[in-house]
Amino acid sequence: MQLIPVIDLLDGYAVHAKLGKRDQYKPLNSILCHGSNPIDVIRALLCLHPFKRVYIADLNALMGRRNNWPLIQKLIKEFPTVDFWIDQGLTHEICADSSFYTSVIGSESIDQNFVDGIQQYSHNQYILSMDFTELGFLGPETLLDNEYGWPERLIIMSLAFVGGVTGPDWSRLKQFLERCPDRQIYSAGGTRSYCDLLKLKEMGVSGVLLASALHSGSLNPTELSDFD
Repeated sequence: MQLIPVIDLLDGYAVHAKLGKRDQYKPLNSILCHGSNPIDVIRALLCLHPFKRVYIADLNALMGRRNNWPLIQKLIKEFPTVDFWIDQGLTHEICADSSFYTSVIGSESIDQNFVDGIQQYSHNQYILSMDFTELGFLGPETLLDNEYGWPERLIIMSLAFVGGVTGPDWSRLKQFLERCPDRQIYSAGGTRSYCDLLKLKEMGVSGVLLASALHSGSLNPTELSDFD
């Protein structure tokens, strides 16, 4: 099972995401490093564990503000061995997986035009993030029902669980694992501990997006070494 640390970028800084309330996000406070410079944060994460992938959420772009693309390009250049998963909504064209980065498209950024043209993209060309709040699905209902158009990799992003203490969104993950046995399902939101990771692996989850559990010290290098 893959472990993918998450860096949420806002105005050029790494911030602490909690419960999906973006207007309340504060600069990251991590035991792994001083400050919230994204380069320092990623360097500290790679010292903790040799992560192969890092997920970048460009919150400025997702909120319709000036994006962090120059900074993201700098991160890609600074860490050439890392496969960056980049979510900037639909501000950039989807590109095929490459040595540079992998495109993530969140359902919150998708409109009906995208759903209507979804078949033009190959199933390994991007990662689809199915975004949920406590109120339900973020995105067109036609996307939620359009299973045949989904790519090979799906992130189940439960925003109300991000940075929380109740654990992952077990029931929703189970639903998608049963519905899409031929897809790679990634869990995002709520993972607290090594026990949570073991349970997610037993369920058949392909990977887990992590932030709070890494920066709080809830997961140590020995525990992380049991996963990819």
